[in-house]
Amino acid sequence: MDMKSFLFRLIFTYSIVDYVWGQTPQPLGCDIGWDQYGTNCYLFIADKWVTYDQTISECNKYDSSPIWFDTQDELTWVKGKFNTYPSGAYWTNLNDRPPFGGPKAPGNGIWKWGKFTQPKPNIVQWNKSPANDGMNACGGLNAMTNMADVDCASKQGYLCNIEITAAGGKCQDGWVPTSTDCYFISNTSDLSQLLSWNDAKARCVSLATGSHLLTIDDPNDRDFVSVLPALSNNVNGPILYWTGLQYLTGKWQWFNSATFNQAYFQWVQEPDNVANMESCAVVRPNGKFSDRSCSVNQNFVCKKPQAYADTTLNNGCGSWIRAGQKCYQFFSDPKKTWSDAKAMCQSFNGDLINVKNLDLKVWLQEQMMDPSNEMSMWTALNDRDNEGKFVWSDGTPLDPNTIAWNSEPNDYKGDEDCGTIHADGTFNDLSCTAWFASPLCELDNVQGCPRKGGQWVSRSADSGAGYDCYLFGNFSSIDVQMTFSEAQSFCRSLAPSGNQIPQLFILDTKEEQQFINEQLRGLTADPFVGFWTQLTDSGNEGYWTWGGNQLIDTSLVNWAKEPSSLTADTDCAQVYFSAYFQVRRCSDKEGFICERSAHQPWNNSASPFAGSWFTMVILLMVIAMV
Repeated sequence: MDMKSFLFRLIFTYSIVDYVWGQTPQPLGCDIGWDQYGTNCYLFIADKWVTYDQTISECNKYDSSPIWFDTQDELTWVKGKFNTYPSGAYWTNLNDRPPFGGPKAPGNGIWKWGKFTQPKPNIVQWNKSPANDGMNACGGLNAMTNMADVDCASKQGYLCNIEITAAGGKCQDGWVPTSTDCYFISNTSDLSQLLSWNDAKARCVSLATGSHLLTIDDPNDRDFVSVLPALSNNVNGPILYWTGLQYLTGKWQWFNSATFNQAYFQWVQEPDNVANMESCAVVRPNGKFSDRSCSVNQNFVCKKPQAYADTTLNNGCGSWIRAGQKCYQFFSDPKKTWSDAKAMCQSFNGDLINVKNLDLKVWLQEQMMDPSNEMSMWTALNDRDNEGKFVWSDGTPLDPNTIAWNSEPNDYKGDEDCGTIHADGTFNDLSCTAWFASPLCELDNVQGCPRKGGQWVSRSADSGAGYDCYLFGNFSSIDVQMTFSEAQSFCRSLAPSGNQIPQLFILDTKEEQQFINEQLRGLTADPFVGFWTQLTDSGNEGYWTWGGNQLIDTSLVNWAKEPSSLTADTDCAQVYFSAYFQVRRCSDKEGFICERSAHQPWNNSASPFAGSWFTMVILLMVIAMV
C-alpha cells in the first residue's frame, strides 16, 4: 500500500471510530476556492450577477445555501472579506416572502433567513429601515457591508455557505459520514426496521434526496462495510443488512445500474440460490455478502452522496476546468496527431483550444506553469489551407497579440502547418502528423446539449445565453421505466466531461411550461404514464418544492386534483401528457424528464478571469507544484 492510500485509510478509520465511540469529530478544511471560518465554508461570487432565486439555484449546485448569520463575529468576518472579494452587493438568504406564497408573492414585512428562521437581534444592520412595501422582498449586503432590501429580480453577486463535518462534507443526523458518501444503518433493536428487500429499497428512497440501498461502487464503500461489526452489537444472532445487489437477467448487478466491480466485495460461500429463490443480497457484519430471498425481513443500509462531494466548484464543467464561459481539459496522454487530437476533443462536443483574446492568453500561460502540463499540446491554430495565414477553428485570423511564438513559425521542411503550445506558454508550428503532442480541448458550456441518453431537444434560455436542454426518458415498458431515485441518478450520469450536470425537470417560467406542454402533446403513448420531475415533499409532508430547496411558482404547477398525499410515501410528483402534475410513490416505475439548464457563468461587464476564480487557479498550481 502506498503512503497516500495508507493515510486515507488512517483518516477514514479514525473518522468512523470517532463516530462509533461518540467522540466529537474534528472538522477538516474547505475545498479550494472556499474560505473557512470556524466549522463553515464560504464561497464569494463577485463576478457573476444573478437574481435572488438564481442565487438559491447556484448555491444548490454545491449543495449549500445562500449565507445567513448566526453570530456577530461571523458577520464581522464576512464583512472583512469584502476587500478580498469586492462587489457592489451580495445576496444573502434574508427575505420577507411568505413561506408558501411562491417566488412572485409580495413581501409581508416578516424578515427571516430562508423560509422560517428569524434573525437574531442586532445581527441584521440595515442600510435604511426596510421599506416593507411588498416589492423589495429580498436582502443583500451592499458595498457598505450593511443589509439592503431590494427587488428579488435584481441582479448582484452572492455568498454561499455550508457547514463542514469530520468527513469534509455534510451528512444528516443519524447518518455515518465518509469522505464521499453518507450511510444510514437501520436500528438492529427496532423490529419495525426489519423489512423485505423491496420495502427496504423504498424506505431508503424516503429517507433523503439521492438515498438508495447500499451499493459498493468504490474503495470507500468497501472500507465502510469492513467496519460494520463495530457498529453492530446484536447478541441474539447474526445481523444481516439488505444491499442493492440483485440477481437480474442471469447475473448479479446493482439495482440502479451502478458500476459492478466484484473486487470491491466478497461472498461468504454464496451465492448458492437455495431453492432457486435467493435473488437479493445481504452484507454480514464481517463485510461479506450472502444471497437471500427478497421476501425475508432483514435490516438494511442506505447510502447517499456527501452534500457537496460531487459538485463543489463544478461550475458546470465537471472534472474539466472552467475559464469564462468555456471548459478546458489538459490531456497528458495519449499523444496524437493534430487531426486525431481534434477528433478526440470533438468527441466531447468540443474542439481544440482557440486563443482569441488576451485574457485567455494570460490564463493559458499560467496553466502551462503547472508541472503536470509540462508538455507540448495541440491547439486549433493552423495554416493548412493557406500557407503562412494561421487561423483558428472557425477561420478567424490569428491576432499575433493573443499568442507568443518562440522562434517560430518556420515551417520546417515546408511541412509544419499546425500549432502547439509549449510548457513555457510559447507557440510552435509542427507537422500535423507528428505524434509529439497531446490534446488541449475546450468546450463551450453555454451552447450545445448532451449527447448521451437519447434524443435531446433544446430551447433558447429565458435569461442569459445558451440553450436549455431536455431529454424525455424511455417509457415504452416497465423494464425501462425508472423510480424517482433511479431517474435522478440516470440524469446526472448523462453529463459528458466538461458539461453541466443534468437533473430532473424543474418548471421555472411560463415559456418553459408552454414548451413542455407542446412536447408532451407530441408524444404518443399511454396517457396514464407520467414523467418524473424534481417536485417533492419528502423533506416536509405537504410542502412541495423542487428538490427540497426551490419554492414552486403556484401559477405554473397545475395539479390534477392534487396534491392529495393519500399515503405518507407519495412524496414525488410527475407531469403527465395532459401537462398536469400528480403525486406518486417515489418507488413507482415511470418515465422521466432530464433537464440541463443553460449556464451563464459571468456577467457581461466583468472580466471572466477576475476575483475568486483566479485565486482558485493559483492555489491549484501551488498544490500541484508541492
